[in-house]
Amino acid sequence: MTISLINKGDSCPCGDRPLKQRAAFRSGEVDFKRCLHCGLLARDPLPTIAELNAIYAKAFSSDRISGGSTDQESGSFAAASYADQLAALAGSGEVLDYGAASGELVEVLRERGVECDGLELSEEARAFCYAKRGFALFGSIRDLPRDKYDTLAMIEVIEHLVDPLATLREVRAVLKSNGSVLITTPNRASIRARIQSGNWREAKKKFHLYLFHERSLRQLVSAAGFSEIRVLRFPPLQRPGIVFWFFARFQQAVGFPGTLAITAKNLAK
Repeated sequence: MTISLINKGDSCPCGDRPLKQRAAFRSGEVDFKRCLHCGLLARDPLPTIAELNAIYAKAFSSDRISGGSTDQESGSFAAASYADQLAALAGSGEVLDYGAASGELVEVLRERGVECDGLELSEEARAFCYAKRGFALFGSIRDLPRDKYDTLAMIEVIEHLVDPLATLREVRAVLKSNGSVLITTPNRASIRARIQSGNWREAKKKFHLYLFHERSLRQLVSAAGFSEIRVLRFPPLQRPGIVFWFFARFQQAVGFPGTLAITAKNLAK
């Protein structure tokens, strides 16, 4: 069965009811629709559960994970960059990496003395993590205790979720009161996204179900019950190299970064 997305009468994942929606792109990924309330781009229809399972099973095969070709692995440079950000955000508190893939970020944080767990839905990725890194990742949020974590990371995850609003509401239960969340996602308002439109690399990834810009991400996070939402103007860089550094920092400086990153607080428990 195909998962219904924004059919007439349904609510947008941002929490608003989309009275009107339009096709987002004229070429390339023409199955994206734009919510006229918040600007969120969403695939319509979503892939079926079977289709998504097949995509991730292929992406997370052991040879692809070990070769770094899954499109789900951030890589050692990005893991170190995000570990710096999360260590500063968490202080002496505990961290949960939601969507931990093969556990690289969890491993880096633990090596730095940060108490960190990971949650990953892909059975193949969890098995690889245990075999290669020697520790287990949680497979369901239902396995986690409530009010445990001071900081929760969702690094390049929110765009993959079938129901991002419900998931954000769910993860609040495992965060402590006044806990923080760090969310990053490809920015559909970036310079490259504006130029390439429906042929943008991030739009062409079939497991990207939603594409956010600042307003749509803010509205989603607020609808989930988070407060004190703050956009990171200069988020951690994901790749090394002076050329990438200049390009990324230029986009960030002019307000059209390739990666959208926000933090928010879990104040209303």
